[in-house]
Amino acid sequence: MLTTQSLKGAAVVYLSSLSGDWLPVAKHVFAVPVPVVWNPGAEQIKAGYATIAPFLKKTALLIVNKDEAIELVLTGIKVGRKNHSYLNKPAYLLNVLKEWCPGIVMVTDGHRGAYAHDGAKLYFEKARKVTVHDTTGVGDAFAAGVVAGLYDLRLSVQQALLCGIVNSASVATKVGAQEGLLNRSSLQSKLL
Repeated sequence: MLTTQSLKGAAVVYLSSLSGDWLPVAKHVFAVPVPVVWNPGAEQIKAGYATIAPFLKKTALLIVNKDEAIELVLTGIKVGRKNHSYLNKPAYLLNVLKEWCPGIVMVTDGHRGAYAHDGAKLYFEKARKVTVHDTTGVGDAFAAGVVAGLYDLRLSVQQALLCGIVNSASVATKVGAQEGLLNRSSLQSKLL
């Protein structure tokens, strides 16, 4: 059972997709004075900006893919009948999400790479060219690499973005969500 005591003392909490009656769980997690890395799931994105805004304001690191970013942004801004091509631009999405989230915001864009915004600067890291065998788990591998880079290795945002790219590329070369995950020393060696 998730308790406030079980989260105390943690360096960081990683919160991913929640299902069912997820709102009380999110409220509980975000009430603990620990940095929260959040990768909201489909139910949270569908709930929309108005519902998740209080959590976004307490998020230390928000990670979403581009499709999720577009869907979330559409729930929080007024969109006219004009061409919506600007929604396809990661820089636009990052800027909107950054207005809502005081922490670092990251948007992954598949084979193109990943973007980040820390409030001072926009970052980009291109995807690695690998022979892809399976994409299961690559988003989670990206997040794990980023969290390891920022909170364990204490790297810069750019270097942490690279950790995410390298870890997700490694997983994509294998079949399944866990094969190919890099441990700390393997991840560090890939950064050299």
